[in-house]
Amino acid sequence: MTDGGPRGRVKLGELADAVLADVDPVVHAGFVADLALVTRTEEAVTAVADRFLAEGDRGRLVFLEWLTRLRVRIPEAVRPQVLTVLGDSRLPDDLRVRAAARALRSGRTSRSLLISVVESLTAGLSPLDSLARLRAVQARLRRSKALDALIDRRERRLRLTCPRCTARLGLAAMARHLFETHGLILDRGRARRPETLAKARRKRYAAARDTTALDEAAALSTAAALRAWAARTRPAPSDVPSLLDDAAGRGCGLCPRCFAERPPSVSPLPPPLTLADGRLCGDGYAVEVSGPDGLRTCTVTTPAGVVRSGLDGRRAIGPRAVGVAAAAAVLVVGGVLSLPVTVVVGLSVTSYLAARVLRGPMATAGERAVDRAWSDLVPRIRPGPAFDHFLTRLCRVSAGHPNTEARAGHLSEPRDLAARAAARFLQAEDAARHGVDRTGAIGDLLSAGLRGDAGVTFAEYVTELFLAGRPSPGAVARLRVLALDGAFAAGFTPRGLTDVWAACPNFRALTDVVPLSRLGVQYGVWDWTKQPPWESVAGTGTVFELARVAPTLAGRLLHEHPDLLLYHRPPQAVDEAHGWVLVTARGVVVGGKLVADPDAELRVEGGRLVGSATLVFGPHRLALPRRPPATFLTTLRQLLRVRAEQLLPRLDVALAPGPTHPALASLANRCGCGAGVFITPGRVGRVARFGPT
Repeated sequence: MTDGGPRGRVKLGELADAVLADVDPVVHAGFVADLALVTRTEEAVTAVADRFLAEGDRGRLVFLEWLTRLRVRIPEAVRPQVLTVLGDSRLPDDLRVRAAARALRSGRTSRSLLISVVESLTAGLSPLDSLARLRAVQARLRRSKALDALIDRRERRLRLTCPRCTARLGLAAMARHLFETHGLILDRGRARRPETLAKARRKRYAAARDTTALDEAAALSTAAALRAWAARTRPAPSDVPSLLDDAAGRGCGLCPRCFAERPPSVSPLPPPLTLADGRLCGDGYAVEVSGPDGLRTCTVTTPAGVVRSGLDGRRAIGPRAVGVAAAAAVLVVGGVLSLPVTVVVGLSVTSYLAARVLRGPMATAGERAVDRAWSDLVPRIRPGPAFDHFLTRLCRVSAGHPNTEARAGHLSEPRDLAARAAARFLQAEDAARHGVDRTGAIGDLLSAGLRGDAGVTFAEYVTELFLAGRPSPGAVARLRVLALDGAFAAGFTPRGLTDVWAACPNFRALTDVVPLSRLGVQYGVWDWTKQPPWESVAGTGTVFELARVAPTLAGRLLHEHPDLLLYHRPPQAVDEAHGWVLVTARGVVVGGKLVADPDAELRVEGGRLVGSATLVFGPHRLALPRRPPATFLTTLRQLLRVRAEQLLPRLDVALAPGPTHPALASLANRCGCGAGVFITPGRVGRVARFGPT
């Protein structure tokens, strides 16, 4: 058995034996390709076919593999053998489909050949499976009008019964019926749920990275299912911002387990009422104060209409108009009494100036609009959600306006938490005008919320109001320590504060300014209640004591050193030149120079009798106006060792993980995946870890 082609005489028998041999699949595929390439005549095709078909099941499999690669026409004598092998259901379906397509491409396809191939290929299959098998053959043919017509006829004759109802329809109509009526997908003759198919496609993609399976899974899955799949696959950080931006645009965050959009744990406060050019408006209410300084008018409007319009009460006439009226009265009286002109003019000028001074300056139109809102609008609104919403917005716009008397009687305890926070914050602002420590009063409000008296949401609202006023950096730094003092007293650990930060973005902006490790050292200082090691060092106190008793100094020091732990008042020689000694989480600071090594070099040079001295502080040299007492170096060494040997070792205990604080139970947003999540708009949430109750 040879091939007489132009490349020479090749022994096909030896090559056929090599194909039949049990070898590596890659080598076997190469032998099959070589054999198909050198088989160029009908006689050779017949001989090789007889050789393979004489070898039983192994030969039948190899026969189809070789047949799909042939480049010459299949002889008439071999076609019956092809039909017989195509009907063998033990052979791979894909291989039989490719062989059938090769048989139909071999020369002109007659109707009898087509019918024979179809019958062999679809023997024993259901009508729907037969149709799917024929479509697989159709996909491998460039053009076959006869096969196309056959498939069309079978599709028209095919009728399927709906598994959910009594409908009996054709293939296309049944697929549409299942999807539109029952929400099912027709897959290989079976009605299946889309999520079941999507799950199978996702598994196939995970196993083989088949992008076709990925596209099918995306088409079959709902948006929620796709998000959950993305969350389970732990996407790259660069893939998440687009989802976060979309969620933030709707005021939502993402569940970390399923990437579902969830509303925030704490709803933001409503914005202040709009105040511009003497007009205060919002929620359907408006107060407008207008007119010249001499004569002002006021119009009060509610959703029902105008309720007041006219002069602005006792404040309608300004100091200029009062002065003019007083001067005019003097002129009239002087004319009636025939007083000298110089006397009349002098008395008129004096009365004008006196009237202006006694009347005092007028409030601005905006301030009067706010005052009239408190006096004319608040009493007219019935208690309820609308009243609480309006009161919250009015309190926000009233911050900074000096007339506290107009609103003093209306800042009682509202039922709504947001309105209560706004009212209490405004009361703290008003008290600050009478000498009360503003930051300290706000710190007390935060502590009340964190302790549970008013709720963590209350503390978040107070923080939002405080930050909205654009406070000074020193006030922010001091309130941060006061807030941490209240949080630690309420039972929150540094690790537990991460749950608060996940639910309260404004509280996070206030307190999350140093790494968690440094916050842990601050917690260690706060938690050391019995015989703290720095107690023996005279003039030394904690950062929490400093924030409570020294508002101005604490604000400056905490702004410069947010990780401050302890402070020490040094001798006058050091205090005059470099200020207080500060112990921070990073090290001990003297004159802005930081040293962390407890064994660093410490000594004083010069100044034993008179003149200046130099403090050698580790690698730094600090000038002093005179030599400090010898005990100062001992104090510095002691502070270095307290930080390194006693405060830093408490870090592990301070940062130990634990369950979520029970006070946060009401803030956990229950997601559809079953997780309780703390949500901030535009961020991936944090799963709550509540312990057993």
